[in-house]
Amino acid sequence: MRRLKSPKVRRLNKAIAGLLAVSMLLAGCGLSIRPLPTARHTQTNWVVRDSEAFEAIAFLNALTGDPLARGHYLADLRHFELLMTAEVKDALAALANFRDQTLHAHLSGFLMSFFLAGNAETLDDLLALTADPDLIRKALQDYDRSLVEINVYYGDQGWQMFEQTVPSLRVVFQFLKDADFAGYWQGGNESQIQQEIDRIYAAVRDWNIVPVIEQHLGFGLPSDQVTIYLIHFLWPYGHHLIGTSLATVPEDSDVGVVRTTVHELLHNPFNNTDPAFWEAANALKEDPFLSEAFAARDPKYGYNNWPDYVAEDSVRALEQRIEESLGLGQRWTWTEDGGMHVLARVLVALMEQQDFPQNGESYQDFIIRMVAEGTLAPGRAESLCCGGS
Repeated sequence: MRRLKSPKVRRLNKAIAGLLAVSMLLAGCGLSIRPLPTARHTQTNWVVRDSEAFEAIAFLNALTGDPLARGHYLADLRHFELLMTAEVKDALAALANFRDQTLHAHLSGFLMSFFLAGNAETLDDLLALTADPDLIRKALQDYDRSLVEINVYYGDQGWQMFEQTVPSLRVVFQFLKDADFAGYWQGGNESQIQQEIDRIYAAVRDWNIVPVIEQHLGFGLPSDQVTIYLIHFLWPYGHHLIGTSLATVPEDSDVGVVRTTVHELLHNPFNNTDPAFWEAANALKEDPFLSEAFAARDPKYGYNNWPDYVAEDSVRALEQRIEESLGLGQRWTWTEDGGMHVLARVLVALMEQQDFPQNGESYQDFIIRMVAEGTLAPGRAESLCCGGS
């Protein structure tokens, strides 16, 4: 696999995952509350690379009929659909049903995290890990759980969900191997792939974003090494995979990659096992302005439960503040995703009003305090962002 590193970077030897942003896992994983990490960093070391394994996993979005991904890869789908057997079609249908009925999130983000735990780089690696998924579970168990609880969420329920996908994944991965998916992906364009890696690396290498992100989170990231996986078949998504690793599309602009990285590294900006945070966040559901916006959302964009919505809009608000401080200007428009991200708009206004961050206060403590003091109490949201209009 091709990759570029900034100087003095050592490749991480351990990788774990299980990015379970769906709320059903938060209640069932049984994680204890741990303090937020305090170690801070002074620099950002970048790694940019590709991944055959992640290309195959990302292509599952389109193969299983993801409404946003499928239309973008119609020519690719036609090529592979002509080669499918009934067994492969049944396996894809099972994965689509799992996504829609159980996961309620994007397949690629969920699965990439688990397979990164097993250090999967090729289709052969994916097949080996689906033949012996305990290799992944052992990697998860060996990892520092205190770190996992801050940035990556998994537990018995998450593992049981992953195990449901393994038989179907094995069928589909074998099909993609037999159909020479790796050769199709590269398509004789290895030099073009390398050019994209070179371009992105040149665009990001001088951006020292880790210390700024840590300042706004109020706690330290797991590492100052940021690894970007450029995945062609991932459109229109980007995923925070593990610690300071993420996946995005290579077609992104230079500034777009920096923005995507900031966004993904912010997930999630709070300790998801802290009941005090969720008591405050859940109180916001009683705000008519916010509850109406959430109820009117378009389900195709995701964020279809309150915890996911809170996480995404928290990230969007922090992202806006960070990118303003970096000189990148407005990150997103109020009409994006059908205008559903009203909470982010409220939080940006609140942060501006309160001059957040200051005095080392973490984002989660800021939200808890704002709700407790009544500044962000139910009924106040519309006046914060829209002057009561």
